[in-house]
Amino acid sequence: MERTRRLMDEAIPGALVAITKVSAQILPDPDDQHVLDAALSAGASLLLTFNLADFPASALPPSVQAVHPDVFLAACLEGQQAGVLESLRELRADLKRPPFSPDDLLGAMRRAELPAFAAKLQPFRDSL
Repeated sequence: MERTRRLMDEAIPGALVAITKVSAQILPDPDDQHVLDAALSAGASLLLTFNLADFPASALPPSVQAVHPDVFLAACLEGQQAGVLESLRELRADLKRPPFSPDDLLGAMRRAELPAFAAKLQPFRDSL
C-alpha cells in the first residue's frame, strides 16, 4: 500500500488531501465518508464516482454534486475538445507495452464504464 501511495504522489504531486473538514451528512455507506470529507477538505464542488448510489444528492451538502465519470468526461470533451483530445493522444503515446491503437483506447473506455465518452470520441478516432 505504501508503494501505491508513493507512486500516486509522484504521478500527481499535490493531490493528497488532508482531511480538515468532516461532513455532518450521513452517507448510505459509512465506509465512503472519507471520500466526502476529502472532497469538502479540498473545496471540491464535484465528486466523481462510479458509485452514485452511495452519494445521493439528499446526503450531500449543497456545495457538492456527485457526478459519474462518464458524464463528466463527455462534458469535458464538449467544452474543452482540443485539450481532451491532446491528453488522450499523450495517454495513448505512453501506452507502449502493448501499444494501444485508437480502437483499443475506445474499447478500454467502454470496458471502464465510459460508454458515452467513448461514443463522443468515435468521430475523433483517427486523431487519437
